[in-house]
Amino acid sequence: LYYKYIIVTEVIFGINSCNYGNQKIAFKVDPGSNRYYLSAAIEYVNGDGDVASAEIQPAGSRQWFPMQQVFGATYKYNIPTGTNGPFSIRLTQVESRRSLVAPNAIPANWKPGSRYISSVNF
Repeated sequence: LYYKYIIVTEVIFGINSCNYGNQKIAFKVDPGSNRYYLSAAIEYVNGDGDVASAEIQPAGSRQWFPMQQVFGATYKYNIPTGTNGPFSIRLTQVESRRSLVAPNAIPANWKPGSRYISSVNF
């Protein structure tokens, strides 16, 4: 005897917005970062919560450079020789496509394993 079963499952998909109140966006620098490689987890992002892209602007530059997503909300940047901080970070959200700039979010004297709190949030 063979039995056939049909299973119907209802899937409800939704996006919950994040609200960390007055908490500002933080950048947790990965312990494996060095003067040529910067990797940071982006924390406490209000709004739709998902980061679509991150860009970095070194000190003295007018140009924004794309950061590559490592996983989740962790992004990396291969730092060219002669490039210095502080680094400003521009984030764009997935759903709303809103962008903001965290000026001088990572200081010139940044240290691997440190967390830096920005002055902004969505």
